[in-house]
Amino acid sequence: MTMTTTESDKPKRGKKKQAAASPPKPAKPRRWKEQLPVKLSKDERRERGERAAAIMAEIETLEADKKAAAASLKGQIDAKKSELRELGRAVRTGEEYRDTELFEEFEYRTGFCSVKRADTGVELRRRPLTGDERQEKLPLDKKPGDRGGKPSEE
Repeated sequence: MTMTTTESDKPKRGKKKQAAASPPKPAKPRRWKEQLPVKLSKDERRERGERAAAIMAEIETLEADKKAAAASLKGQIDAKKSELRELGRAVRTGEEYRDTELFEEFEYRTGFCSVKRADTGVELRRRPLTGDERQEKLPLDKKPGDRGGKPSEE
């Protein structure tokens, strides 16, 4: 007698074939959970409304914090870009701007004031002397109100 196997008789991968001698087990009722709509009580609806309002306030706070952080980061990025431009200019030109001490030199014969660098003495610019600057100070030893005598010791 030849037996033919049907698809249901073939063993499934990973599953062992049940012994033919034991009877099939009866199916057990199962229990599980699913998300289904449930009517809310008035108190539950009020609680959900209060929670929604609190979440809306939190979102507004977070959005304000986000804007402040973005503005702060933008400022930091802009500062770094500016520093990078200055470094690039220094590399390209071989020069950079620094605070440099300057001095004025009055030239009474020409009527001009020269602004010069203290480190090199190079003249940077010239301008006409103002009226007050044209008045040379006279080298007087006496101060106004001084009668020329020694200071009195009191």
